[in-house]
Amino acid sequence: MQKEAELHSEEDKKKKENVELKNIAEQMIYTAEKAIKDNGGKIDATIVKGVEDKIADLKKAKDGTDTDAIKKASEGLSTEMQKIGEAMQKAAQSAPGQTGATEEKKDDNVKDAEFKEKGNDGK
Repeated sequence: MQKEAELHSEEDKKKKENVELKNIAEQMIYTAEKAIKDNGGKIDATIVKGVEDKIADLKKAKDGTDTDAIKKASEGLSTEMQKIGEAMQKAAQSAPGQTGATEEKKDDNVKDAEFKEKGNDGK
């Protein structure tokens, strides 16, 4: 039984790697689709089209068993996703004050106070 396990260990490693790559691919596809959905109107259409093309390539590759094709398609999508990040960063820089950060309002009339608790005897 142990010999049989040793014989199949390499095959099992390949299967495990393939499953892990497919899981990563699924996460990347979800993230890319969400980024397009959330920011599509703020990003140039050519960038969106490029990302959508890479999503399609990765979907096709992950349905197969070629780990190298999955890796290559994942890297391609990752590269295209960086373009979305760059576009969002440029948009944030060109619109100062609209970064989404909120500014805290300071209250200059803050006074410290001390208090004493009254005991049961009313003092």
